[in-house]
Amino acid sequence: VPIVYGQDVRDWWNVDDSRAVTRGRVAWEGSNEDTNKLRLYILAWKNPRPDTKVTSIDFISTNTSAGAPFCVAMTVEAVGAKSAAGRANKPPVSSRSSTRPAMPRPSTTTKPAALSAEQKVLDLFVGNWEGSTVVYKTKWTPKETRGTITWSYERILGGRFIQSNEKGADGTTGLCLVTYDVRLKSYRMWFFNSQGVTLDCLGKWDVKTRTMTYRPARPDGITKPVAKVQFMDDNTIKWGWLIKDRQGDIVFQMKGKHTRVKQLPKRKDAATTRPAERSAEQKVLDVFVGNWKTTTAIPNGISLTGKSSIVRILGGRFIQERKRTSDGKTYLQLVTYDVQRKRYRIWYFDSRGGMAESQGKFDAKTRTLTVVNNQDNGFTNTSKVRVVDNDTFEWTSVTRDPDGKIIFQIKGKQTKVGKAAK
Repeated sequence: VPIVYGQDVRDWWNVDDSRAVTRGRVAWEGSNEDTNKLRLYILAWKNPRPDTKVTSIDFISTNTSAGAPFCVAMTVEAVGAKSAAGRANKPPVSSRSSTRPAMPRPSTTTKPAALSAEQKVLDLFVGNWEGSTVVYKTKWTPKETRGTITWSYERILGGRFIQSNEKGADGTTGLCLVTYDVRLKSYRMWFFNSQGVTLDCLGKWDVKTRTMTYRPARPDGITKPVAKVQFMDDNTIKWGWLIKDRQGDIVFQMKGKHTRVKQLPKRKDAATTRPAERSAEQKVLDVFVGNWKTTTAIPNGISLTGKSSIVRILGGRFIQERKRTSDGKTYLQLVTYDVQRKRYRIWYFDSRGGMAESQGKFDAKTRTLTVVNNQDNGFTNTSKVRVVDNDTFEWTSVTRDPDGKIIFQIKGKQTKVGKAAK
């Protein structure tokens, strides 16, 4: 049964002003937390072999477009009966009243996300941890060193992510984010620290050994890193990092053991005691630091307001934005300048489970930061942030399909309202 974009279906977000299809028909219209114009299509098909039992149905892509159809419901009808397609768009008969079904409207409060079994695994990490570490003598570290590190894990962004704030006795600070990616069927872990280290890893959980094993999301082909975190019991963790080169020789090895504690010891924040030397490119980000009032315009005339706080973290190497909008959603962004790539890098996370990484450049003449995210499905998102003055910046975000057609765009403005919290 062929399902062809433009003939049977279109994007379920109505971003094309209700452009018609040539074969299918709209069966339902409604809304969700992001737009008040959604649609689902219906397709009727005459089975040439009605006496043959159907045991399974597969969606198989021809790989000629970025479309990803999904099935909401399916039924069968006797020969001669009026097809479901012929009844589409007519209101259902109900004991209450004839009304068009609609998805829930945006909420004004943030409700915790319903946690899957995979997400609940991360509850093991939530809490305060104190432990010791040893970095062994290897090719990259010619001298063995020992130290201590504290972790503090909490759920953020509606419970979809856990975040750890890490502090070492040597003044190094770190930030770790973990979630379960349903699309990849894998855990995702991002790590950032005050030395400029950034990691993006995929993880697998072994229920029997209670071990999380991480490997790079994008292997560089030069090294083979692997990290393992094992729960000896609910209050004790043993973990380690091991990196080998192409020849299989160990070039880095680090191990640690952490114990859950009720309260962490007091320690000075390295962000204030040991600030990193900031380049001219890093100083560009200073203009964004502060507390902001936000407005966002999305399709179909929807306008949102919100509050944002942007601060420097991890020894000043990164800026972090935490934002909440009037529909109850929360957002987290991290931005830094990567000296090796000679690009600004942005990591985006939200309470719907959204996550993205972009890279870009800053135009000093127009005071505009342009960042691009090339997605695996061929879609491209381009965002531009223009500094109007030291108290105002405006931004746009445009998503295009593989053919270059705009399928979604939003814009916003942020106005400074005071100093950022320390």
